Amino acid sequence: MGDIDSAKQVFNGVVVKDSVCYNCLISGYSKAGDVEKARLIFDEMEHKTVVSWNSMLSCYAHNGDYSEVFRIFERMQIERCRANEYTVVMLLSVRAKLGDLDMGCRVKNFIDENKLCTNIRVSTALLEMFAKCGDVDEARRVFNQMVGRDVVAWSAMNAGYAQNGRSSEALELFELMKGQQVKPNDATIVSVLSACAQLGSVEAGESIGSFVESRCLDLDLRVASALLGMYSKCGNIDKARKVFEKMPQKDVVTWNIMIMGLAINGFAEDAIAHYEKMKDIVVKPDEITFLGLLTACVHAGLLELGLHFFEMMRG
Repeated sequence: MGDIDSAKQVFNGVVVKDSVCYNCLISGYSKAGDVEKARLIFDEMEHKTVVSWNSMLSCYAHNGDYSEVFRIFERMQIERCRANEYTVVMLLSVRAKLGDLDMGCRVKNFIDENKLCTNIRVSTALLEMFAKCGDVDEARRVFNQMVGRDVVAWSAMNAGYAQNGRSSEALELFELMKGQQVKPNDATIVSVLSACAQLGSVEAGESIGSFVESRCLDLDLRVASALLGMYSKCGNIDKARKVFEKMPQKDVVTWNIMIMGLAINGFAEDAIAHYEKMKDIVVKPDEITFLGLLTACVHAGLLELGLHFFEMMRG
């Protein structure tokens, strides 16, 4: 709260308080989770700019009060403050989190009416909203209409396909992306690896894996974990081991993927040995770790050991 206290002292010391002062204080209270005080400051403002409204919208969104986000937006329209790109991106993000396609479409109508759809950030947020609400075809239509697509837009569309189980289309889009000389980022690679894992295609997995490794993208923890998971699900446990050993950092998620990968591919003893190594380096196991161990015990018929792990998970 030190930053808030400092901001309040500065705010109280200013004789003529402009919107910048108010907006800074709203933002400070928002980050501290004090929505009520942020709202009091907002309501105190005589002249609210679009930045002021966006600050309050962001405050409610940041603190999970999504219904109030839209009440503030409705009031913003009543008071005839013109929304900008930041406003609609935030509204679309909230609708995407809620999976509310109907309200998302209402936001789209507002975007069309106000000719905001030419902005790449707005279009990307729009396609993400459709994808997260399950309407992947509409997301693709938005994507196809975009002019000057950047890597974020490509990644969002790839993620949309992967998250909705349309793995083949995710891989096709990735090939198109490479053909257009758009350099993939970590998010793109994670989505494509997820698609490969869903398909369980050894050939596709080898191809994407070679692409990742040739560009040293597997040094990123998220990418390496996704690569590890893909190799495990495709049954290439030797490749999975190599990725795991090469990783400079490993978190509990990484260990869990390796343990589960060994378990489902019939390497029960190795899975248990990895659990022991995990404990040695003081990585705390979680429920997913024990699920992997139980899977290993089931595959190997280790009933007594399985009961031991089950009791540890419960305790």
